[in-house]
Amino acid sequence: MFESHDDTGADEGTLIVHDYLGHPFQIGLSNELARRGRRVTHLYRADLIGPRGDLHRTAADAVVRAVAGGADSTGHGNGRAVRPDGNTTVRYARAVRQAALAAVHEARAAGAVAPATLLTGNAPPRVQGELLRVARAQGWRYVYWLQDVYSAAASSGRCEAAWEAHTLRGSDHVVAVTDGFARAARALGVAPERITVEPNWAPLPAEYAPPGAAPWPPVAAFRRAGDPVLLYAGTLDERHAPELLAHLAAACGRAGLGQVVVVSQGAGRELLERWRSERRLTRLTLLDLRPYDEVPAMMAAADVLLVTLAHEAADVSAPSKLLSCLAAGRCVLTAAPPGTETARVVTESGGGEVTDPRDATAFCAAAVRLLTDPRRRARHGAAARIWARRTFRLTDIADRFTRVL
Repeated sequence: MFESHDDTGADEGTLIVHDYLGHPFQIGLSNELARRGRRVTHLYRADLIGPRGDLHRTAADAVVRAVAGGADSTGHGNGRAVRPDGNTTVRYARAVRQAALAAVHEARAAGAVAPATLLTGNAPPRVQGELLRVARAQGWRYVYWLQDVYSAAASSGRCEAAWEAHTLRGSDHVVAVTDGFARAARALGVAPERITVEPNWAPLPAEYAPPGAAPWPPVAAFRRAGDPVLLYAGTLDERHAPELLAHLAAACGRAGLGQVVVVSQGAGRELLERWRSERRLTRLTLLDLRPYDEVPAMMAAADVLLVTLAHEAADVSAPSKLLSCLAAGRCVLTAAPPGTETARVVTESGGGEVTDPRDATAFCAAAVRLLTDPRRRARHGAAARIWARRTFRLTDIADRFTRVL
């Protein structure tokens, strides 16, 4: 058991959280640690397109600063390959360095004397490596938040793999989001005692409306027609098997039931736009990413939430969108390789059903089965909410991070 936190006011040094993508749960952790009295500055890349958290600040929250990314904005937050050119990567890393140095300077001016700690994740390996170099030069502690394993991806180049291995080995500590990622870190030379496994989580809203109770305007017409909604929201690229969503829209057309609504931008969305036109997928609706304050209503509007993970991405990606779906208390239909953390969580929670991403027929059949069985959907949704409330207590998560830091 971890001890509960205490607010002794001891100088723990400035904490700089660098979350490249600006996701909801990372800013939630930064704010919780700031409310406990720690000096926290939260940095994220300003020009990426992707699902963002609530980055507004109150007096008790972390200081949040957007960092300019430079000319190239091809991070994986917009669904494209993570291969920014070297010059852009270095420019961005320098911008993060300046923002971090400013945060440390402000803390020292206010009387802080302990070393700063940099907790950084989601960024391409070269960015992570450049930030390790900064931390070493400044005498900061460096914690690598391992959210993706780039070196295991087939599309990863030698340079990316080398930067990732070098940076992981040089970190003071590694926080891996799955046991599989921890194994990958050990395989790259990180000592087991320098690795902590801390699964990702999702913010818990105070209460989501029951399905259909508060129609989200973009799907209100489907609701009025009595047509159930299958919703995919978030990053969509080759790691998420976008072709499954096209197959599902076609299956809904054949069954005369259900609307597939995809809220995303980037490469996967562009593929779906082309397939919608070529295959005449009349039951596929494509929408841009929505502001954070619309997310509860958006999730509440769905009868089934969709999460997909390509077979080839089994070892390199752990979709955090699944956790948001479970927190929303909705039935989840997941396509994920057997044995992955994604498949395990859906089965353990009872929050939905899992199919193999290589079997589009099974995925579509499961969707039709759920659409025609409201009681089954309700059972899965209730189980998802119970599991999420038990698992995603931010105070407990912050306690564990405090021990690591």
